[in-house]
Amino acid sequence: MSAMSDLLARAVPISARIGAALVTGISMDLVTPAHDPTSIWTVNGRIRGFDALPAAFAARPRYVLIEQFPPAQFPQLADYDELMVRPLVRLYRLKQSAPGAPPLTSNAG
Repeated sequence: MSAMSDLLARAVPISARIGAALVTGISMDLVTPAHDPTSIWTVNGRIRGFDALPAAFAARPRYVLIEQFPPAQFPQLADYDELMVRPLVRLYRLKQSAPGAPPLTSNAG
Protein backbone atom coordinates (compact mmCIF):
# COMPACT_ATOMS: atom_id res chain seq x y z
CA MET A 1 0.00 0.00 0.00
CA SER A 2 1.34 3.40 -0.91
CA ALA A 3 0.32 7.02 -0.64
CA MET A 4 -1.44 6.56 -3.97
CA SER A 5 -3.64 3.76 -2.59
CA ASP A 6 -7.35 4.19 -2.07
CA LEU A 7 -8.61 2.89 1.26
CA LEU A 8 -12.17 2.58 2.48
CA ALA A 9 -12.11 2.48 6.26
CA ARG A 10 -15.10 1.57 8.36
CA ALA A 11 -14.27 2.43 11.91
CA VAL A 12 -14.88 4.05 15.27
CA PRO A 13 -13.55 6.49 16.49
CA ILE A 14 -13.18 9.02 13.70
CA SER A 15 -10.15 10.79 15.18
CA ALA A 16 -7.98 7.66 15.04
CA ARG A 17 -8.56 7.23 11.29
CA ILE A 18 -8.06 10.89 10.44
CA GLY A 19 -4.69 10.78 12.18
CA ALA A 20 -3.71 7.63 10.28
CA ALA A 21 -4.48 9.28 6.95
CA LEU A 22 -2.51 12.39 7.84
CA VAL A 23 0.53 10.46 9.05
CA THR A 24 0.67 7.91 6.21
CA GLY A 25 -0.51 10.03 3.31
CA ILE A 26 -2.89 7.24 2.26
CA SER A 27 -5.99 8.45 0.47
CA MET A 28 -8.75 7.39 2.88
CA ASP A 29 -12.54 7.50 2.79
CA LEU A 30 -14.11 6.84 6.17
CA VAL A 31 -17.58 5.36 6.73
CA THR A 32 -18.57 5.39 10.40
CA PRO A 33 -21.62 5.31 12.66
CA ALA A 34 -20.06 8.26 14.50
CA HIS A 35 -20.47 10.55 11.48
CA ASP A 36 -22.05 13.91 12.26
CA PRO A 37 -22.92 15.73 9.02
CA THR A 38 -23.23 19.04 10.88
CA SER A 39 -19.77 18.93 12.47
CA ILE A 40 -17.52 21.79 11.39
CA TRP A 41 -14.63 19.30 11.30
CA THR A 42 -16.19 17.00 8.70
CA VAL A 43 -18.41 19.17 6.50
CA ASN A 44 -17.59 18.58 2.81
CA GLY A 45 -14.97 16.02 3.85
CA ARG A 46 -14.48 12.36 3.04
CA ILE A 47 -16.14 11.07 6.21
CA ARG A 48 -19.56 9.55 5.61
CA GLY A 49 -22.31 7.80 7.53
CA PHE A 50 -23.37 4.18 7.05
CA ASP A 51 -25.87 5.21 4.40
CA ALA A 52 -22.91 5.90 2.09
CA LEU A 53 -21.51 2.37 2.34
CA PRO A 54 -23.11 0.97 -0.86
CA ALA A 55 -21.70 3.83 -2.94
CA ALA A 56 -18.31 3.52 -1.24
CA PHE A 57 -18.05 -0.16 -2.16
CA ALA A 58 -19.38 0.56 -5.66
CA ALA A 59 -16.34 2.82 -6.20
CA ARG A 60 -14.21 -0.35 -5.93
CA PRO A 61 -11.57 0.89 -3.46
CA ARG A 62 -8.41 -1.17 -3.74
CA TYR A 63 -8.22 -1.63 0.05
CA VAL A 64 -10.85 -1.91 2.79
CA LEU A 65 -10.08 -1.66 6.49
CA ILE A 66 -12.80 -2.91 8.85
CA GLU A 67 -12.59 -2.10 12.54
CA GLN A 68 -14.85 -3.32 15.32
CA PHE A 69 -17.42 -4.85 12.95
CA PRO A 70 -17.85 -8.50 11.94
CA PRO A 71 -16.96 -9.03 8.27
CA ALA A 72 -20.16 -11.04 7.77
CA GLN A 73 -22.00 -7.69 7.75
CA PHE A 74 -20.39 -6.83 4.42
CA PRO A 75 -21.24 -9.18 1.54
CA GLN A 76 -19.18 -6.87 -0.71
CA LEU A 77 -16.05 -8.35 0.89
CA ALA A 78 -16.52 -11.43 -1.32
CA ASP A 79 -14.63 -9.41 -3.96
CA TYR A 80 -11.69 -8.83 -1.60
CA ASP A 81 -8.80 -10.94 -0.32
CA GLU A 82 -8.19 -10.79 3.41
CA LEU A 83 -4.62 -9.55 3.96
CA MET A 84 -4.43 -9.03 7.71
CA VAL A 85 -6.45 -10.08 10.73
CA ARG A 86 -5.87 -8.60 14.18
CA PRO A 87 -8.21 -8.31 17.14
CA LEU A 88 -10.98 -5.95 16.00
CA VAL A 89 -9.18 -5.04 12.72
CA ARG A 90 -9.17 -6.65 9.26
CA LEU A 91 -7.52 -5.40 6.05
CA TYR A 92 -8.73 -6.48 2.59
CA ARG A 93 -7.45 -5.94 -0.97
CA LEU A 94 -9.67 -5.98 -4.06
CA LYS A 95 -9.21 -9.21 -6.03
CA GLN A 96 -7.87 -8.68 -9.55
CA SER A 97 -10.58 -11.03 -10.78
CA ALA A 98 -13.36 -8.90 -9.21
CA PRO A 99 -15.70 -7.10 -11.62
CA GLY A 100 -14.56 -3.52 -12.12
CA ALA A 101 -11.16 -4.06 -10.49
CA PRO A 102 -8.63 -1.51 -11.81
CA PRO A 103 -5.38 -2.87 -13.22
CA LEU A 104 -2.48 -3.00 -10.79
CA THR A 105 0.21 -0.40 -11.39
CA SER A 106 3.59 -0.02 -9.76
CA ASN A 107 2.38 2.71 -7.39
CA ALA A 108 -1.03 1.24 -6.50
CA GLY A 109 0.36 -1.28 -4.00
